[in-house]
Amino acid sequence: MDDKHLCAWFLAQVGVRRKNLEEICALFGNATAAFEAGESCWESHVSLENSISQRVWSSWKNGEAKAYAERLLLLGIRVMMPYEAEYPELLCTINDPPLLYAKGLTLTSDQVHVAVIGSRKASQYGKRVAEQMSRDMAECGISIVSGLARGIDSSAHRGALQSAQGTTCAVVATGLDIVYPHENTALAASIAERGTLISEQPLGTRPLPQYFPARNRIISGMSLGVLVVEAGARSGTQITVGFALEQGRDVFAVPGSIYAANSHGPHFMIRQGARLVESADDILSELGLMQPVQSSEVASELQLTLLQDKILCLLSVEPLHVDEIQAKTRIPVGTLLSELMQLELLEQVIAMPGRMYELSPGRRTATGSS
Repeated sequence: MDDKHLCAWFLAQVGVRRKNLEEICALFGNATAAFEAGESCWESHVSLENSISQRVWSSWKNGEAKAYAERLLLLGIRVMMPYEAEYPELLCTINDPPLLYAKGLTLTSDQVHVAVIGSRKASQYGKRVAEQMSRDMAECGISIVSGLARGIDSSAHRGALQSAQGTTCAVVATGLDIVYPHENTALAASIAERGTLISEQPLGTRPLPQYFPARNRIISGMSLGVLVVEAGARSGTQITVGFALEQGRDVFAVPGSIYAANSHGPHFMIRQGARLVESADDILSELGLMQPVQSSEVASELQLTLLQDKILCLLSVEPLHVDEIQAKTRIPVGTLLSELMQLELLEQVIAMPGRMYELSPGRRTATGSS
């Protein structure tokens, strides 16, 4: 059995926490080695409560781990671990990135995700805006992330799927063998064909209230920016925005009627510093994504990512300190340093003393920068 499947099964056991998995992997090397070592080896080395440990080992001996892995394969669900090639790069920068279940298209490291979220009780105006902006961003190669909920979420997913090349990620608070709300069964199937369904919850998990805030941190965590279209003064949308701000993500908001309760949330966010936007172009411009990934002959040749292209656009004007680049791009520091290192290896930028960066002479010649 694949070690990732074993990790997923272990975390699915009642009472087991992420720290328990980290502990056995640190002690034994990986989950497979931990179970091959035998139950007696756990007694003095693993801090799992005795009753929980006994239940886990009983389940293991009954072949439930293998059965769980076989069910995942049967349903076409794969397991993603942090820092793997498919795992969303930005999500690795949040606190305690989770093990994820995924169904549908394989994610790629150069995909840029933007979240579109809002009220479940959306107006026709809100649904239309979410659908149109999502479609327009998808046309530019952006993957639209939302939560498969009623209202704005559903409209965002549908808008992305209306684009011929569009893709979307639905992050859900249930196991991937359960669709919630049930009315979105057909939409979930379409997303599995043209996009990706994602969850950190094990198979069989019902839509309980405590799982939704955890879901929301993934929506914002994997996204470069978060767009809010309609939300009440107090809502789950506010929770997602709170995570986005903690994670250093850009927040955008669409204004609405002063007479509509669902405008209170976006208007409050705008007063607090969220960027007021009226079109997808406003968002793409703020994120530095107006040009596609292969916007030049050099980019096409080198297969630059959108984040790398964004950094190069800034450096085309003048050399910048790494802190200035981070402030202007809002790219998390860890991700930014990794992208700058890749650009150095590609001979697109030069690292100068004092953590300053500038375009390489060859890059300046290719782009016509002075």
